[in-house]
Amino acid sequence: MFQQKRVEILNQDTDIANIEPSFFRILLDGKHFKYITIDPGTYSTKELCLTSVLQKKLPRLPEEEETQPWNVARISLQAGSPTVVEAFQASLPTINFPYFPEQPTTVEYHSLKFIRTLKPNVCLVASAGFDRPVIAKFANFYWETDYIAEIQAYSWLHGHDIPAPKFLGYITDTLRRLHDLGIVHGSLDKNKFLISQGRAVIMGFETAERSEDPDEMEKEMEMLTERFQHSTSPTGE
Repeated sequence: MFQQKRVEILNQDTDIANIEPSFFRILLDGKHFKYITIDPGTYSTKELCLTSVLQKKLPRLPEEEETQPWNVARISLQAGSPTVVEAFQASLPTINFPYFPEQPTTVEYHSLKFIRTLKPNVCLVASAGFDRPVIAKFANFYWETDYIAEIQAYSWLHGHDIPAPKFLGYITDTLRRLHDLGIVHGSLDKNKFLISQGRAVIMGFETAERSEDPDEMEKEMEMLTERFQHSTSPTGE
């Protein structure tokens, strides 16, 4: 009897209306990353959303010993049953490090111990390569690699004593120091700061831009102050 290799669904981008394809990033047999597209109507919305259920209902995935290597597959209904209708090796976008003066540390995904999920693609993790837990941000799907602007923004901060995300300082001081480097964050709110023991880490640089406009910087500072005052008001409104 055929025994399916172990499938772990790592990430999903599910269309709950089930009228558009849904996308899944999986780990096959504990070591191979694959990307699965499931056509609408192949499974119920409940099955698509409950990964523990979906993992058991996936059709047999191609064995690389039987076919050409693949990293992308599509599943659709064929004669009433979910079937792999295509599987192929795609050249997927990747993130490189053209902006850094020195090569950043490379960490193998399998070596990470996941402590807490902060956002779908942001986690607190531990690794033998670090002496303390760190924030890890992932490009779960190929379209998320376009956040290259955030990597460039971190390069602007390289070598400067500014808390982001190796940080430390009160929130407004942290932002002012960012502005002193000629950088406008672009999308600040209370969720872009991690606060611990009176210190703040600023994160999430997808929208960061270079700027020499003091009015733009002051506007960002005022907006941040207003948002924090609003979020801590007695009514919480």
